[in-house]
Amino acid sequence: MIGKKLGILFLLFGFFLRAYLAITTSIDFFDIGLLYDAFWLLAVIGFITLIPNHHSQRLITVLVFGFFTVITIVNQMYYEYFKTLVTKNNIQGFLFVSADTLTEEYALKIPLSAFGLIIIFSVLIIFLYRSSLKSSFSKNTLIVSILSLTLITVPIIRFNYVKFDNNLDYFASDAYLFQSFEDFIQLSNRFGYFVYHTIDILNLSSAVAIEEIHDLTQTFLDAHSARKPNDTSNLFARSNLVIITVETLDTRFIHPDLTPNLYRLMNEGYQFPNFYVPTYFQGATCNTEFMALTSLYAINSNPKINNVCTSYATHNYPYALPNQLKNIGYKTTYFHSGEATFYNRDQLMPNLGFDHVYFNNSLDNMINPRHDTDLAVLIETFMDYSTPFYMHVLTYAMHGAYNQDDYDQYQPILELVYPELDKHDEIAVYYKKLIDFDNFLALLIAQLKENNVFDETLILIHSDHYPYMMNNQTLSTYLGVPVNDIDIYKQNLIMYHPSMQPNVFTDIWSTIDLTPTLLNLLHEEANFDYFLGTDYFTSTYKTVLFHNHIMTDGNIIISRTTPTKNTQLEEAQLKSLIAYELTKAWLESGNYWTFSNNP
Repeated sequence: MIGKKLGILFLLFGFFLRAYLAITTSIDFFDIGLLYDAFWLLAVIGFITLIPNHHSQRLITVLVFGFFTVITIVNQMYYEYFKTLVTKNNIQGFLFVSADTLTEEYALKIPLSAFGLIIIFSVLIIFLYRSSLKSSFSKNTLIVSILSLTLITVPIIRFNYVKFDNNLDYFASDAYLFQSFEDFIQLSNRFGYFVYHTIDILNLSSAVAIEEIHDLTQTFLDAHSARKPNDTSNLFARSNLVIITVETLDTRFIHPDLTPNLYRLMNEGYQFPNFYVPTYFQGATCNTEFMALTSLYAINSNPKINNVCTSYATHNYPYALPNQLKNIGYKTTYFHSGEATFYNRDQLMPNLGFDHVYFNNSLDNMINPRHDTDLAVLIETFMDYSTPFYMHVLTYAMHGAYNQDDYDQYQPILELVYPELDKHDEIAVYYKKLIDFDNFLALLIAQLKENNVFDETLILIHSDHYPYMMNNQTLSTYLGVPVNDIDIYKQNLIMYHPSMQPNVFTDIWSTIDLTPTLLNLLHEEANFDYFLGTDYFTSTYKTVLFHNHIMTDGNIIISRTTPTKNTQLEEAQLKSLIAYELTKAWLESGNYWTFSNNP
């Protein structure tokens, strides 16, 4: 018989850790995964009792408890920043947030509640070693262990053999969740928190066979409807292009007095108030850049990688926006005042097609990366306006967290509009950072005008993600949008050209649609075959797929597991999920264009 006291203690502490995560993350305590965790705990304690030495039993118990105590704290901290759980690969994300240059933004620290968990673990160790808790081997012990292990593995093994009536049923199933490893929170809910980490450590998730990728690609190409020109095709042909990916911009903060330049471009050009920016953690900013420039999905939830930028930076992307514009004579240049090696941008950006990439170290660190107004110095130093150009700028100022005083010079401006905001309030700090970006925008426009290229330049301004590093309650209260609502991802994309007549376009679209939309406006002869997004101005049914596989057409919202009677939306969901899997296959294969009939 298993030592009941030791077994009960093991179960209670395991359930306590799961309950702790249910409070500090979005894991559900009462889900079927709780049963899987119970079987896992019983199996482990059963095998521990096979150890004949009772001191060794205690040591192994402490090591198992200790490991999962640490992992639980790590998961709590990781979830705070990236809204997901860790794997053995993505845990390197902590290397980024603990970097010296970023400590102030992220304020990486162990939460106070974790110290309570450590104290409870310490008390448990003392109790184990001062008590007479011990277990001896018996046939019942072996039976319980094997039975528990069987109850975990058999349902999982059967996923390799179960058949589905159609692809949508497969995508809605636990089999897809397990095989794809797409959602770590749901994996813990459905298969158990301890089981999830065991699968990750043992690398038991499945992979797409290379021979299947060709068939999948060919199926996609065969079903890909031919692109048709529309009224906006080549509307701005041969215009210069400036794309500004604005760090943590939430356009609901744009104000006519605090951000007059943003406000003017928004109201004098095209604005798209239903533009969604799905946030793919971790590496949210670079994942958004990748989606915007390639029209492929970011697949950072794949357990084999950290994010697309760190894992696939060395690939070539011949159909990316900068590569296609470079092929027709544009000079392509990328600017960012951050570190060149952060998210491997120094490798990724040239492979996307940028002829020149400039970072903070290009000026021997003479600029303050936290000030977008200093970024204008970098651009003025290296930008060549003499030929048709595509300039891409990634800003920095509005990066979280919102606890800095670097922007207090803007306090008097803020007080004129919002005198009630305390200078150290998160909203106040965010506004001051936004003012700095708006001043950068004024400096950039001045440069374009001084070089006589402003009148021939299309400017696109979009966000990389919502201010997720701000206190959730503070942000939700101020915006009136809960952070767990998909509308938290909704932004107002700004497109401006001096020849434009102001217009508001209300159809929904998202980051993945940017490249086909811009190529349609600038270069309709481009290759659109491998884009998973769609030109916004094409007359088609529009939907948005989010990182958690929720989809909406602007009216109806469905998840991967909750189909709707709306056949059109279901078909769009199935197409997008297949495209999402196709992205993984292409990127895992290394060179997705090698499967093209026209490489």
